[in-house]
Amino acid sequence: MENLRVNKFRRNSQENGFSVKEQLQKIHSEIFVYPSDSSGIYVIHSKITDFIYIGSASKTFSRRWSEHIFELKNLRHTNGLLQFLYCRYGLDNLDFYIIEVCSPKDCLKRESYHVNNLIPELNLNTLFGSYGFDSKLRQEWDDWYSTSEGKQFKRRTLTAKREKWIKTTVGRDCARHDILCLRGRLNQSNKTQIEKTNEILEYCREYFPDITIPNETLEEFINYGTHFIPIWSDKPCRPGICNPF
Repeated sequence: MENLRVNKFRRNSQENGFSVKEQLQKIHSEIFVYPSDSSGIYVIHSKITDFIYIGSASKTFSRRWSEHIFELKNLRHTNGLLQFLYCRYGLDNLDFYIIEVCSPKDCLKRESYHVNNLIPELNLNTLFGSYGFDSKLRQEWDDWYSTSEGKQFKRRTLTAKREKWIKTTVGRDCARHDILCLRGRLNQSNKTQIEKTNEILEYCREYFPDITIPNETLEEFINYGTHFIPIWSDKPCRPGICNPF
């Protein structure tokens, strides 16, 4: 059985009979005057899946919600799961609720408290696997990534972040380590030379889309592991002068 992540409102609904939406509406209504110009903690609720996202508005709630909408509409949201649900079901699927008003200096502390207490599915955008999504929705996620919208989102968010990260010392070291491990796994497999070359090339394109690497260089790296194009360097590589690992 899958270990699905379940937020506190979903768990409570099984006991008290109130839906996630009704519980959030109750908390929101207890803040008597809608404090759109206040700061504090909010919940974005996906009505179709009943998943929630918890965030903090250090300036105003209205401004933060507008920022979310702008990023979602332009496929620039940093949370991949929230972006996917927007593209899959539209903005009408997402509701915005205020659950606490606090000072800007306390926002991050209170946000952390609510994340730990309410266990929101959508805050864990890097732990997609077995947290919150059943197999059907995970397949829909994978299918979406192959669409034009999914590819555009990936270029604007994940790829953009990766390009910055790979230029750091840690990023270059990780890339060097990963590609060496990939070479080792490929050479222990029964794959053909062409399949190995294509898999190495796919990795390089993922991290370094603007660099062209000759097949001869890739084959030399796979067979001997001694030379490879210095993809972590700003200097161009000339034939025969590729830096060793």
